[in-house]
Amino acid sequence: MNLHVALYLMSNTLMMFVIWKYMGVFFETRKTPAGVMAASFLFYLAFTSLVFVVFNMPLASMLANLVAYFVISLNYEASMMKRISAVLCGYILMLTIDVLVNLFLGAPTSSILFDSAFTDNFGFVVVGILSYFLVLLLGNFKNIKTNNAASPVFWISTLPIPMSSIFMTIIVLSSPNLSQLTVIAAVAVVISVNLLTFYLYDTMSESHADKLKAVMLAHEKRYYYSQCQLMQDSEERMNIFKHDIKNHLSTLKNYARHHQSTDMVEYLDKLLGDVDKGETYSETGNIAFDSIINHKLQGAAKQGIYPRVNVAIPPALNIEAGDVVAILGNLLDNAISAAAKTEEKMLNLQINWGKGGLFISLENSFDGEIKERGYGIRNARSSAERYNGHIKITHRDNVFYAGVLLYAEGL
Repeated sequence: MNLHVALYLMSNTLMMFVIWKYMGVFFETRKTPAGVMAASFLFYLAFTSLVFVVFNMPLASMLANLVAYFVISLNYEASMMKRISAVLCGYILMLTIDVLVNLFLGAPTSSILFDSAFTDNFGFVVVGILSYFLVLLLGNFKNIKTNNAASPVFWISTLPIPMSSIFMTIIVLSSPNLSQLTVIAAVAVVISVNLLTFYLYDTMSESHADKLKAVMLAHEKRYYYSQCQLMQDSEERMNIFKHDIKNHLSTLKNYARHHQSTDMVEYLDKLLGDVDKGETYSETGNIAFDSIINHKLQGAAKQGIYPRVNVAIPPALNIEAGDVVAILGNLLDNAISAAAKTEEKMLNLQINWGKGGLFISLENSFDGEIKERGYGIRNARSSAERYNGHIKITHRDNVFYAGVLLYAEGL
C-alpha cells in the first residue's frame, strides 16, 4: 500500500465520523437498530474507499459518496424530500471544503473533477480535520438553540487542537527523512487526537444536557408535589367543613335569633376564610400548567399580590413539562418579583389555546427600573423556539408585558 492510498483511507475513516455527526445535526430520530446503523457506516467506508482505489477519479468518488450518504440517511426518520436535501447539503458542504483546500494548495480548477492526482497527501488530512471541526460547529449551534451546549470556555480551548494538528501534518509530510511507515503512524496519531478531543467535547455537552434535565425534573417534582398538597389540603378542609356544618348552622341560627348581626358576619367571614384558604388559581386538568400556576401564585399571595387569572387550555397539550417550567415558571418568577416591589401589586395572567396555538399573556406592575435579563429568560426563549414560537417582552409606563406564542397541538 503506497502512502497516498494509506492517507486517503485514514482521512476517509475520519470522514465517516464527520458524516455521523452531520446526520445527528440534520435528523432528530433514528429508526434502525445500532447494528444496522453501524453496518451502513462500514458500507460507506468500504464502498467509497474501493471506488477511490479502483477508479482513482474524483467524479467517481463523488457519485460513490452520494450513494453512501443516502444509504446512511435511511437510518433516520424523515420524509424523502428532507432525506435528499440532507444528502445534497451534506455533500456540497464537504465538497466545498475539499475544493477550497485544494485550490489553496494550488490544484488547477480544471483538474478538481477529473484529474486523479488533484488531491495531495496533505489535502486528505486537512479536509478531514476541517470538515469534522465545521460539523461540530454546526452541532454546537444546534445545542445552543436547545440550551444544551457545553461551556464556551471549553469549546474555545479545543480550537488550538485542530489548528496545531494541521501544522503538525505540514511538518510530518514535509520531512524528507521520515519513512513511509513513520508518516502513516504520525498522521494516525494526529487524527486520533482530534477524534478523542471532539469526543470529549460531545461528552461534556451531553453531561451539561443531563444536568439541565435534572434541574428541570427537580422543578417539576416540586410543582407536582405542591399541586397534590393543595388538592389534599382542599379536600381535608372541605371534609372538616362538612363534618361541622350542623354546628356552624346552629351557631348562626343562635346569632340570628338574638339579632347579633355583627357576630354573625364575623363568624361567616371566618368560615369563608377557612374554605378559601389555599386558593386554587388554575383547574384545567393539565397537571403541568396547573401545578406551576398554583404553586407560583400561592407564593405571590403571601407577598400581598392577588392576581387575576384566566386559563382555558385542554387537559393535555403536546408541550413537555420541562418546557412549561422553563417558560411559564421563569416568566411568573420575574413578574411576581417585580410586582411585589410596587404599591399596586398588580399581576394578570391569561392563557388560551386555539387553532394549534397556545397564547400566554402576563402583565405586572413594576417600579420602572429595567434590569438586565438573565438565564431564566434565555431558557424560556430557547424552550419557546422548540415549538416554533417566540416571546415578546415590552413595557409601558409602570406595566411590564410578556406575550408568548407556542404552536402546540392538543392530545
